[in-house]
Amino acid sequence: MGRLNHLLMANFGKIRRLFLDTPLLDGSAPDRSVCYARRLLYAGACILSVASIGMMCFGIRMSFEHFLDERQQLFLIQRDLLKSDVDRYQALLRQLVQSYETIDLRQERVAIPARRYQQLLLQQNNVMITDREITVTPFSVLSTLTQSQDRASISMLLRLTQEMSRFPWVSIGESNSHISGFVYSVDKRFFAVTPPLPKSVFQNAKKVRVEIEIARQIARVEKEMSKYSENELRHKRSVIWVPLSRDPLTGELILHIAKPVFNNGKRMAVVVFTMPFMLFERYFQQSKHLSDFLVVAQDHYSLFGLDVTKEREANWARILRAAPDILEDANEHAQLSYRKRTFLITQQIAGPNWVAVYVFDWPMVVQYLRKELWISMAVLSALLCILWGFVIVLDSIVLASMQKKARAVYESEAFNRKVLGMAPVGLAVLDPLKHIILMQNEIASGLTGQQLGKGEHFYRVLLDEALFSAKESGGNQQIVLRKDITARSSDGGLIELVADLSWVRYQNQDVVLCALTDITERKRAEKLLEEASLLADEANKAKSVFLATMSHEIRTPLHGALGNIELLEGEVLSIAQRARLTTTRRAFDALLVLTNNILDLSKIEAQELKLELAHVRLGELMERCAQTFSPLIAKKGLNFHCLIDPSLFAVWEVDGHRISQIIMNLLSNAVKFTQKGAITLYGTVEERGLEGSWLKLSIADSGMGIPLDRQAAVFDLYAQANESITKRFGGSGLGLSLCRRLLALAGGSISLDSEEGEGSIFTIQLPSKKIADIAEVIRSNSTLFITEVLVVCKSPTWQSALLKQVIFQLPGIDIHAVINLGDISDLDPLGASNKILLLAHNESCLPSDCLPEQLQLFKQIIVVSFDGPLHPEIREGIIYVTSLSRAALEHALISCAYKQDIALPVFQQEGRVLNSRQEVRILIAEDDETNLLLLEHQLNALGYMNVDSVSDGQQAFNYCLQRNYDLVITDLYMPIMGGQALLKAMRQSGITTPLLVHTANAYDDWRAEGEDFAAILQKPLSITQLGQTLGRILHLSSPEMLDRVRGRLETLRDVELEKVFLASWELDQLSLKNAADTKDLQRFERCLHKVKGGLLVLDEKPALKACEALLQQLRFSESTQMNSLLSEFLSIMSNIVSHYKQGI
Repeated sequence: MGRLNHLLMANFGKIRRLFLDTPLLDGSAPDRSVCYARRLLYAGACILSVASIGMMCFGIRMSFEHFLDERQQLFLIQRDLLKSDVDRYQALLRQLVQSYETIDLRQERVAIPARRYQQLLLQQNNVMITDREITVTPFSVLSTLTQSQDRASISMLLRLTQEMSRFPWVSIGESNSHISGFVYSVDKRFFAVTPPLPKSVFQNAKKVRVEIEIARQIARVEKEMSKYSENELRHKRSVIWVPLSRDPLTGELILHIAKPVFNNGKRMAVVVFTMPFMLFERYFQQSKHLSDFLVVAQDHYSLFGLDVTKEREANWARILRAAPDILEDANEHAQLSYRKRTFLITQQIAGPNWVAVYVFDWPMVVQYLRKELWISMAVLSALLCILWGFVIVLDSIVLASMQKKARAVYESEAFNRKVLGMAPVGLAVLDPLKHIILMQNEIASGLTGQQLGKGEHFYRVLLDEALFSAKESGGNQQIVLRKDITARSSDGGLIELVADLSWVRYQNQDVVLCALTDITERKRAEKLLEEASLLADEANKAKSVFLATMSHEIRTPLHGALGNIELLEGEVLSIAQRARLTTTRRAFDALLVLTNNILDLSKIEAQELKLELAHVRLGELMERCAQTFSPLIAKKGLNFHCLIDPSLFAVWEVDGHRISQIIMNLLSNAVKFTQKGAITLYGTVEERGLEGSWLKLSIADSGMGIPLDRQAAVFDLYAQANESITKRFGGSGLGLSLCRRLLALAGGSISLDSEEGEGSIFTIQLPSKKIADIAEVIRSNSTLFITEVLVVCKSPTWQSALLKQVIFQLPGIDIHAVINLGDISDLDPLGASNKILLLAHNESCLPSDCLPEQLQLFKQIIVVSFDGPLHPEIREGIIYVTSLSRAALEHALISCAYKQDIALPVFQQEGRVLNSRQEVRILIAEDDETNLLLLEHQLNALGYMNVDSVSDGQQAFNYCLQRNYDLVITDLYMPIMGGQALLKAMRQSGITTPLLVHTANAYDDWRAEGEDFAAILQKPLSITQLGQTLGRILHLSSPEMLDRVRGRLETLRDVELEKVFLASWELDQLSLKNAADTKDLQRFERCLHKVKGGLLVLDEKPALKACEALLQQLRFSESTQMNSLLSEFLSIMSNIVSHYKQGI
């Protein structure tokens, strides 16, 4: 029907073209079109009729193929049943022989009265019948083994006969019908058969020689056996199927199944089953089977399961015997053949080499498909009736009215022209070849001022572009070309137009339909919007610059204030003074964090923040973040777990500073909003195939949780979970938004899973690349003194993490895990000398339920807790260590396992062991005297009294060549040799002393290359940050550091700093002017950087602003304003110098 509709629509098109070219009063054109449509209608009906008949034939063919598949399935079922019977008889025979050979091999033989049977054979002329003394059923025995030397042979053969009689023969059909068989010796001197032989055979055997009768009975079996070698009979042909042969006694066709019996590798006898051919169905087709299924014997002549008295089956037998090639070609696969209007499915049965055959003919096929044939014929007849009835009705009714509809086409053309004239946009139909206007409305004429039929007009350029577009698109006329143009209207004014061009068919030719829209007012509005957008962008940029400037200006005095507050904390203060000082310090810390967040967000919005990828051991970075918050978490009485996958301790390529910033932000929130319960820091790695490795870090807490409707909003700027959060806990709402933007910049994401009142889980996912794996611990020359480690931990996840770490550090050690201490009571106390107890606890002490007799079962006890010491400590014989440092736990485990002493926190440098800060030798390389003086006082306040100082990197390198230092603190920008050059020179000379960099610029590009620095700090250095960093690098723990050094801190007065700055400024001023005159920009920048460090310490904001402006000009290579900025800076510095001199 779809094809017919298509033909009719095409016919209407022809009618339309006919009437466009033919006058309306000419009545012959519609008649011709109707005749054409009638021919199409009847031709289509004929095609559909033929197609329907073809589909019916195809359906019958598919049904026939389905019938063939069903026959093959039935054949395979019958063939499998027959094959199972064959396998069953073979298995019975093999079982009988194997049972006898096993008994004979094990010598579990039953005594056989061989002597008595030899006497019976002598008395009865070598013929006898066994009694129930040795056989369950009677056997006829013919044997010449009557001499004493034959006693062993006859005994063995009688035993074989006895096993055969005892074997559970399978009953076939009636209960008294059994498979018959016989046993004979290879030398033809023994023959035993059941059921017993007739008396006539016995009489004949007595008259002639027994060997002759035996040879006659076994001739057919031995003939088949002779076809195989002894090796083949023993290994390859375990069961022999003897082809059909005539029974020498009855003359009936019988089938033999034979199995040779071997003794000491030689064939000594043969066991044979005998089956009459007439009873084939009783033996092999006991279950119900198809009447069309038959079996052809090895000779391809004898047929099993076929009743030749029936004409139909006799005809099948004749077909099979007349086509031996079908049987010869049969193999282990089912094959379909066709002979004399009969189908045959054949397949060979391994073993007896029979051929299973299934036969069916065309009458069977027709009988099977009869119902489907009737249905198909009925459906086809109905379809043809409906089709031709529809054709007749269509011819008599539809085509008669088609002439009237064809005449309406002309009227439709007139109507379309009317619509064209009333359209609200300018429409024109253009001839692309003649470049003339075929038709247009008044709007188009008014917009362009072009007259109908003119060749040179406004549309020429548009038509050329339409032709070019059609060629470019390969003749695709469905493409609509849009072009904005400026034209002069009929009144002479300029107007903005948008022209849409499309190819259409009109009056039997390709034309271009052009739609013109006046967009003059829209263009004016767009221009106004663009100007407004530029103003908004400039305002946004100004806002970002303002925020960045204000954050920088606020952060500069903050650093100065924090440095002096830290120095003040080391003095002896009253309780009230210390409380006020602590409150002030916390307020300044919060303000500094807020300022840094605002600065980072401003850089992200301005697209100036760049990730600085470096090679980082991410696991250690996460541990440092956890260690930072551990005291605060412990103070709130919360539990804290840091569960990091071992793979994260490899080297990864990430921006360590930003990852640390994100983790610290999330941990800060978790601590703030969690009043009870636990906080957990997770870290894992996910492999995502082609996407590579993804880091997955999670911070889970048991805090107040976030409502579902507010979970998406918490990542917005200045947003909180609800209005009461700010009042109760404070906060600016910048942290989570900053985390999300930093992760988006790294190609990662952050997600939230939270339930109000239950807690929250923040999950970070970002791509990364592993640079280096974790180095294996190789201790082949060390002696291991323990054999077992017992891990006691109530948290399954924490326990699993501890087990992984112990397995990695102590491979080959027996490791066990329990939940409670009570589960270790069954340990053997005699083995306590080689066992370690690893006790995971929430506090750095033994659990209250720990009993002394339980601890005596172990050589050493290690208590792991999140608030434990960062370096293993021994208290009353028990080792305490933090769970927040993989290295610390490793140190404790290795020390116990290899009998190494748990030393005090040390840093190893060329054989030196550092036991206190007084012994640490530190070298400072700093060209700014003000920064140098402040740094020396901070080090002295922290207890580091052995400090040397130089003014450039070359002097520092010479000092390192002459003396051994434990740490070098260097500035990045110095004359002669800077910090990077110093690091490179030391490493090339084999000096491994760690270098700590302190710089006034926090975001320089050199950080991406500085992975070999021990740490990077920003000027001015915070005494807390400096103390923690030195403790980490030198492995000197620093909890409560300021309390310990209180009393010996000499406060550095502002006047002293001003004196030092004035002394250095005279030389720095000359250097700046000289560098500016000689245009030595590198020297100018180094000197300016040195001055900036001193100004940061003194908190001179106007001078710092001018200094930063000079540095910005240098970085962007803009020297236009350099002189004016330098003059401004020197003027500010002159006022500062005068002020300082008046104060002194």
